[in-house]
Amino acid sequence: TVCTQEECCEPLGVCVAEDCNATQLLKANPPAFCGGPACIAEECCDSADVCSGGAVDCGQDNVPKMFPPSRCSSTICTIEECCEPLGTCALRMCLDDWVLKVDLPRRCEGAECRMEECCAPLANCSSLDCGAGLAPKRAPPAQCGSTRCFRWECCDEVFGSCATTSCRGGLVP
Repeated sequence: TVCTQEECCEPLGVCVAEDCNATQLLKANPPAFCGGPACIAEECCDSADVCSGGAVDCGQDNVPKMFPPSRCSSTICTIEECCEPLGTCALRMCLDDWVLKVDLPRRCEGAECRMEECCAPLANCSSLDCGAGLAPKRAPPAQCGSTRCFRWECCDEVFGSCATTSCRGGLVP
């Protein structure tokens, strides 16, 4: 007796994502049918890319992610998968007695800015020379309002003949 097609033949398999292992992705254009009733990974799958080894050039405004995904979502990794933007400075990064630097970097060295990259300590009056006609304030502020002090913050005008008088030991104008 002759067998029927249903008795002797099996349909060819069709690629599905389950044919691929954890490091693979279903091909963008898999074949219409596999070579047999069961598909194999070589027919249906491509290897997923990984971020390591310079797979993606992060460019000048990004750095490689500290913890990128174990596999990218495609056969070619994207900047979004492998890189993160460099940080930018903000006042909230500075401690109470620090302020943002006058010349801020356009971007920080890493994804998170370090305080030293963005902030500078407030100055104090000990670094300022009052100059002629001025004398250090008797009670100067603990810190000036920025990274440098101004005479109006630290010095008082000396009025009258005292401006030209030299004081002897143990005395100050």
